[in-house]
Parts: sequence; C-alpha cells; structure tokens
Amino acid sequence: NKLAPIIIKILFNTRKSLQIYIYDFYNFIYKKDNYSVFLLYILLICRSRFKNIIFKLFTLIKNYLYAQLVEVKNNSSILHIEKNIYKASQRLNTKNLQWFIGFTDGDGCFSVYKEKKYQNNWRHEFSIGLQIKDIRLLYKIKNLLGCGTVKKYNNVAVFRIKKLKHLVYQIIPLFDKFPLLTEKKRIVYLNFRNTLLNKFINSKIATNEDINFVKNLLNNNDINILYNTPIEKFLNNIDSNYFDNWLVGFTEAEGSFYFIKNKNLKDNISQIPLKAEFRLSQNNNVILLTKIKEKLKLTRNVNLQTNSSNHYYIVASSIDTIQNTIYFYTNPSIVKFKGIKYLKFILWLKGIKNINRYKNIKIPNNYGGDSS
Repeated sequence: NKLAPIIIKILFNTRKSLQIYIYDFYNFIYKKDNYSVFLLYILLICRSRFKNIIFKLFTLIKNYLYAQLVEVKNNSSILHIEKNIYKASQRLNTKNLQWFIGFTDGDGCFSVYKEKKYQNNWRHEFSIGLQIKDIRLLYKIKNLLGCGTVKKYNNVAVFRIKKLKHLVYQIIPLFDKFPLLTEKKRIVYLNFRNTLLNKFINSKIATNEDINFVKNLLNNNDINILYNTPIEKFLNNIDSNYFDNWLVGFTEAEGSFYFIKNKNLKDNISQIPLKAEFRLSQNNNVILLTKIKEKLKLTRNVNLQTNSSNHYYIVASSIDTIQNTIYFYTNPSIVKFKGIKYLKFILWLKGIKNINRYKNIKIPNNYGGDSS
C-alpha cells in the first residue's frame, strides 16, 4: 500500500503513546474508505501536547498527496485522493470558481518577469490588485483558492500567488478547466502556462511525481485547442451556467451601477429626477460584449467610447433593459456579488425602488450577497 511508507516514517518519529493511534488511524482509512472522517478521527484523539506531532503528520501526508494519486483498495472499493489536496475544482463551489474566472478576466494579472538579483531567472506570478476599501474581497479569493498572500501598499491591496507548486497545482488546472474569455487574457495565460510548466519541470524542486504531472499538462492538446479557438466560435458553444457565473465575476470587476440626471423631469417633491443606468466597458472584445448584451437582453448596440479607438461599452438605460439587468443579477440560481460591488448594487436597487419611473419593476426583497 502506498500510504505504508508514510505511516512507517511517522511511527519512527513519534512517541510510543501516540503510535497506536496513528496505526489505528491508518487502518481506519484503509477499512472505512473515508478520508475526511480519517482526519477528524486523529484530531479527536489528540491533545494539545501532541500538536507538533500532528503538524508533522499532516505535513508529511500533505506533501505526499500533493504530487501523487493515492489509491487505497479494499475489495471492490477504491479511495481516490487527488494529487493536489487543494484541487479547487473538486473541493470548492463551482459557481464561485466560475465567478473567479470572470473576475480574473477583468482584474487578474499573469506576470512573467526577471528577478533583480538573478537576471537569468524568470519569475511567474498571478496577482489581483484592488483599492484598499475592497481588501476583504481579496481575502475571500485567498480563502477560495487556499493559497497566496494579501499585502497593503498605501491605497492599494494586492493578492499574489508566487510559489511554483501553488501555481502549477492550483492555478493551471483551474484555468484549464474554466477558460478565460477575454481575448488578450487568453493569449497571456497560454504563454504564462507554457513557460511556467517548462520552468517547473526543469527545476530542482520538481520530484518525479511532479514531472509526470506537468508532462500530462503539457501533453494535453485540448488546452491549446481550447484557448486557440476563435472567441466567436467558442462563445457560441459555451455552457450557459458557466457564462452566467463568469459574467457576475466579470461585472464585479468591470461593471458599474449608477444614476444620472433625467433631463426629461424637473426637480419636484413627488418625483426624483434621476435615471438608473448599468454600464460595462472593455478595450476591444467587441464579440464578447455583444454576447453579454444578448445575455442581458439589452437593446442598444455595443458603442465605441468617444475619442477612443478601441474602448467599447454596453449600457442599460431604458426601463425594459434596467428590468432585464435586475432580473439577471438577482437570479437565485447564479452566484452573487462578493465585494464592494454588492453594496453598490444593493444601493442601486434601493434607489430604483424610490423612483416613480421604475414603479412597475419587481425587485426581490430577499436578494442577498454571497458572503463566502
């Protein structure tokens, strides 16, 4: 059994008073075929004086499972423990991950740069930078992915993932499974992915298991096809549920809910002279904006920003399109906003409720943000 070497190593480095528990721990998973209960069991039987030993136990098991598929067989049953115990697509909410891909399409950054100390050494980094007031959202993302750091720089907060193994085992499989949709980000990611994997496979820290894992990623031609498919063709066949959750994340990064002065109304006590609007803009990506326009059932065409050669936007301003926008973003089957955008959206909805122009629009009273 592949877990045996780990157990032997632990037994030789722990107190005799705990050895029987570890051995029982091992047999428990082997017989019961339940890894989560297995972890709970060791926590329950241990006391604070065994903290260092437990930390050693978890570290050894984590490092082993991090890079290798383990199969524990008992008759016809098989326990599959993934190479990466943090594998996002298995243990995390799919909707939140799809939201994250959309948010990355808006505000995420894949960087490859030379180190100052070692000019021949290229570093890879995934990062998201936001205003300091939205730092809580970065901690949510960190919690979602299970890795990375959040740091403050004056009025800006930045979430970063720099560790090679986190990038290889966490980020790459995630973006391979849930593809980016903005054209520039797709190109940047594919370059980031290929250079990262080739660097890691030749690094000193890569084990044989790591090398095999990376080779499988590099030999996956489906990824190149996925990211090199013309975006129009790709969007025509995209899964609707994925696109819905992606769009919420993309809107969180790039969308705006606001009010403007309604020139058709005069200031008076009975009517608030304001008009609600929703706007989403992008450099290039006209095809993607057209797809979003169709999803939200907006009537106005994709517009080119005045005095710009490549900045396009879509806008909802009529009563019908505002209603369609509200219906989409309050749909209980899709993920909700998670950061400051949630508060702005709630205030926007409350403002609409108090404007006579929108009295026939039904706004859910129980709309709630996703606090995860």
